[in-house]
Amino acid sequence: MLRLLALLLSPGIARAVPSFIADDAICTFSTGRLSAECVPRFLAHVLSIIFSFTGGICVIMIMISGYQIAIGKLVGSGDDAGKSRLKFAILGFIVSALCVAIIQFVIATVAL
Repeated sequence: MLRLLALLLSPGIARAVPSFIADDAICTFSTGRLSAECVPRFLAHVLSIIFSFTGGICVIMIMISGYQIAIGKLVGSGDDAGKSRLKFAILGFIVSALCVAIIQFVIATVAL
């Protein structure tokens, strides 16, 4: 079972250690060949992973709020908590998407 889990996670682990090609330097984080040009690209990669998790959590929260609204209407106890959760989940998703766009713009400007 442990070998199957390691086999399933190995493509994700391989993607977690990226290899970037900067202007004159090859940046491979697995071997330690780094230069100053690699830092913005590495930060962009780490931040994109973090904001991907944030977007995933927002989608999960949207699904939970949908269930909360449906159950609240079915039981008759009200659906205010679900609507509030949905509002904040959508707001969080929008903020996360804007953060990704801003960070990618800044990294593209710095990396040039």
